[in-house]
Amino acid sequence: MTRHWTWGLVLAAITLCAGRAVALDTEEEGAAAATYPGNAEEGTQLERQAVQQFQEHQYAEAARLFERAWETYQHPRYQYNIGQCYRHAQRWDDAVAAYQRRLEIEPAPRNYIYAHIGSCHLQARRRQEANQAFRRYIELEPNGDMAPQVRQALEAGSWPEEERRSPEIVQQARQVHDRARQLSDAGEFEQAAEAYLEGYRQFSQVHELLLNAGLCYTWARRNEQAIEAFTQYLQTPGADPAAIAHLAECHMAEGDLPVARDTYQRYLQQDPDGELAQQARQVIRFISRLNPMPTRANLEEAKEHITRANEHAEAGRYRRAQRELEAAYEIIPVPSVRYNIGACYFSRGEYEEALPYFLQYIQQVGDEGVYASTHVDAAACLAELNRNEEAMEHIRAYRARADAAELPREQYHRDRATAIENQCKED
Repeated sequence: MTRHWTWGLVLAAITLCAGRAVALDTEEEGAAAATYPGNAEEGTQLERQAVQQFQEHQYAEAARLFERAWETYQHPRYQYNIGQCYRHAQRWDDAVAAYQRRLEIEPAPRNYIYAHIGSCHLQARRRQEANQAFRRYIELEPNGDMAPQVRQALEAGSWPEEERRSPEIVQQARQVHDRARQLSDAGEFEQAAEAYLEGYRQFSQVHELLLNAGLCYTWARRNEQAIEAFTQYLQTPGADPAAIAHLAECHMAEGDLPVARDTYQRYLQQDPDGELAQQARQVIRFISRLNPMPTRANLEEAKEHITRANEHAEAGRYRRAQRELEAAYEIIPVPSVRYNIGACYFSRGEYEEALPYFLQYIQQVGDEGVYASTHVDAAACLAELNRNEEAMEHIRAYRARADAAELPREQYHRDRATAIENQCKED
């Protein structure tokens, strides 16, 4: 199993094109979005195929599949995603039409759709229509994430990065991404981060490379380097506010809980309905309940225990590692420390003792991104305890997350899930 021998939280998916301006919507849009007309299961199957085509840059085919998904199940996000696919395919009129359809459907759409519409009109040389859409966005979100770019577009008549990011540059940067992604998929996260940074030095206008370097440094447990990368990325035009949450995770990983709390709050101010908002609120509640708040001296003392725990774990001395982790947790009760205690139990074959630690970890930090693999850890324990149906519930939960979004080391964890599923069938 993969052990989180680290302090804190790691969460995100690598993508060359990060942020709202280019991402697909694969999340429900509030409680009211629970059901829509049609067959939800068939719609979801078509959506998964469409997402795969989108990730492979087959945008016209992805749009076609999303359109079939819409015919099968009228989920509002399908119309938004049709617009995203057509915009990537440079079919500006089709993109605008899909975005307009999304604006007409309840629940209320995200305001940044108006910025997308404006950018499509600009590409189609319709500046008057573009300005109307941009002004609508500014009216709704005068301090929104995209407000600086929209104001520049209103003034200049072109999207801020349009001239600097030629298709040739984007294609070359994508090649850098593909090479770095191979390293990441192999678990070579620090090397992947360095590859992304080298690519960013060559293509400094493709800021997604810098973001991805930060993510890989996070997974490599190089939090100082990750903080530096995220901080630099957040100073670039149109930075995805999710990077603020990733920055907060790094501070959490370093045990700097007050800074982590304040950074998460900053993220919620910018993107209160963002994909990491639930996690941010969970962690803020967790930190706010700590009394007293750990001091810097507490942090240094706990880190000494963590260092010794790492050394014991790497040498296979799991009982000693567990004792060091328990001592660290008494000083600073970071959720991942409890996860690692569970990992010690698991490594000794004490599955009943390990299981509660994994379940509590999911409860405390959620199951998005890299956290999704904790479902596989829990399933492994349950299968060993012959609680096969419960194990399969966790397998299905992981696969649902993996189908909805690209996850770190996804194939590795899918293979683990398949092996556990086969074990359940044999029992």
